[in-house]
Amino acid sequence: MRGGLRYAAVLTVAAVALLASCGDDDGTEPAAAEPEASAGPSESATLPTERPSPVPTSPSAEPTPTTPTASEQPEPTPTEDPMPDDGPLATAIADLSRQTGVDFDEIQVVVNEPVTWRDGSLGCPEPGKMYTQALVDGYRIVLRAAGEEVAYHGSTGRPPFRCDHPDPNGATGGPI
Repeated sequence: MRGGLRYAAVLTVAAVALLASCGDDDGTEPAAAEPEASAGPSESATLPTERPSPVPTSPSAEPTPTTPTASEQPEPTPTEDPMPDDGPLATAIADLSRQTGVDFDEIQVVVNEPVTWRDGSLGCPEPGKMYTQALVDGYRIVLRAAGEEVAYHGSTGRPPFRCDHPDPNGATGGPI
């Protein structure tokens, strides 16, 4: 809102400056042109003079009050990479195997389900961050390796990411 007031103040100063420069040096308006004597009864006796509007009238020139500033932008989803061809489950298993050193064949799939995330955090919010407040179609994968369960979350068409502290209320449908 502060930027909107600043914008309005700048426009007001510009309008005053423009209006001040439109008059003669002595501050009076130029006289209107005399109408021609042959003007018919349907034509007015004085012709209006057109002036350009000092304030832009285009709706695109004014900022919308709901447009967030750069500091208010919601946090994007945790990853922006496209989904690999082998799918989210294979990607999650490969990642967990790489991180733990456990062989692919020894990793168990505990949960692999589609969910609808309640917001852009995809069920894995980080303290102090802002996220889009919209439902997001995605999936939840829980894997077990060496006795430890590890959650992976993702949105449709995007690769999974490891979520060490999942939000138990982060999704609609399916247990966490």
